Amino acid sequence: MIYYLDTSALIKRYLDEIGSSWMRGLAQAASSDLLISSRLTTVEISSAFARRLREGTVTKEDYADHLAVFDEDCNTLYHLVELSPEILDLARDLTARHPLRALDALQLASALLANRVFLNLNLPSLTFVSADDRLLETAQQENLPIYLPNGNP
Repeated sequence: MIYYLDTSALIKRYLDEIGSSWMRGLAQAASSDLLISSRLTTVEISSAFARRLREGTVTKEDYADHLAVFDEDCNTLYHLVELSPEILDLARDLTARHPLRALDALQLASALLANRVFLNLNLPSLTFVSADDRLLETAQQENLPIYLPNGNP
């Protein structure tokens, strides 16, 4: 399977939340699956780790460990979609059609353009994974299969 993981889904691999077990299992089975995200996710995940450090819900050591593991995963496990003018243009169009926040529009635009590449290569459609109900609804309206990891512990 091909999964596009937005930040709200991918963070569950590193921080304990509802859906973390499913996300960790997906990452462990990645040899048979393709895991895709946006380069934007690297900033969003780093921001989430730093926020947790400032709030005191993770220690400095945990922060450094999480960041190191995430960076290694970005280099070895995930395929990152680079932000391009085409993605920016599509994200702008998505915000005109749907009630999306800017970063959510960029995530969805990245997924939609990656999906076009797969379909043009006669590969199966990717599945858009997010913990954001509004973003999932919009992805579905844009004809992407979706998955909500929050339905799993």
